[in-house]
Amino acid sequence: MALAVLSVLGYFLLKGIAYVQEAAEQTAMERTVSALEFGLRYEAASRVAGGRQRDKAELARLNPMQWLARPPENYLGELQQAPDGAKARGSWYFDPEKREVVYRLRFDEHFRPARKGSAELRWQVVVEGPEATGGAALRLLTPYEWF
Repeated sequence: MALAVLSVLGYFLLKGIAYVQEAAEQTAMERTVSALEFGLRYEAASRVAGGRQRDKAELARLNPMQWLARPPENYLGELQQAPDGAKARGSWYFDPEKREVVYRLRFDEHFRPARKGSAELRWQVVVEGPEATGGAALRLLTPYEWF
């Protein structure tokens, strides 16, 4: 009887730990996205302030990770193809061909992607409106929700 109770308690303890790990991953991912958005806004504003409005269009071709003081520890760099295996889970990379920043989830039990079977999120820099007045934004290409 005691073994059964300990087994049930162990199960719920492990489920709780897994939930906390997933919540921590979500928070870290969202903080990185916020840092990328801030870096993009800063870079766009500095180009406008320097009289280089036309240079803003170039932002859509650049790797947004370069605007961070330091890329995340789990950033794999610019990769021509998606990484495989366990190393790729829980990591960021930049796809230079598609010009997309990609995050591959490590924990996805409570993650619901818009596209079934995908455990990665993608963003792209877009420059909107006339170059003199338009803004630059980091657009999420793969909608999702965490529940």
